[in-house]
Amino acid sequence: MNAPADPVWYLAAHISKLAFSLEFQTDVLAALVLLVLAQFYKPRAHVVWGLGHGSVFPLPGSGKPPIKILTSNLFIANWGFGTAQDIEILLSHAPTHYQLSPPVEHRLEPHEDGSCSLLTPSLGGQDHLAIEFLQLNGRMPNVVAVLSSGVRCRAVDITPARRFSPPLRYALAVFLVLGAFYALKLLFTLVVLAVR
Repeated sequence: MNAPADPVWYLAAHISKLAFSLEFQTDVLAALVLLVLAQFYKPRAHVVWGLGHGSVFPLPGSGKPPIKILTSNLFIANWGFGTAQDIEILLSHAPTHYQLSPPVEHRLEPHEDGSCSLLTPSLGGQDHLAIEFLQLNGRMPNVVAVLSSGVRCRAVDITPARRFSPPLRYALAVFLVLGAFYALKLLFTLVVLAVR
């Protein structure tokens, strides 16, 4: 009977055979390319905004002329993963009363032409801000624009939207990375086979 081979030498032979195989080399090369590309990825901000409903509430029996309470709300959301800096909301004129939710640091700056800007320093990734305006017997300020330094802000219609749970989004991200890995691996394998 033959004596069994030494397990250490057997393992070393298989590791060396694996290290010099084309499949292992393309796996390593694809992983290195993905790591290098990941270094250049920077999360960006993607700011969207929209106006919600506006309401008028006349208060009967409050005198002549009756008092009208006007309300409106503005939603601002950062759908990206980067932080949006220096958010500026341009309004046609200063609101009588307003409230930010969640409460954040802000200031109201009037302009010479009667318009004003509501300024807040930043809006984090995947964060939102709601502003409620309340006006008594006047006209509601119009939102002229929402601006942020270095980020294009886009007006959108506000509608309910489905948001997937974080575990599902992370699973999708893992599948995307694995797909990119295997696509690179296939590309490198084809290049090596074409060169041979």
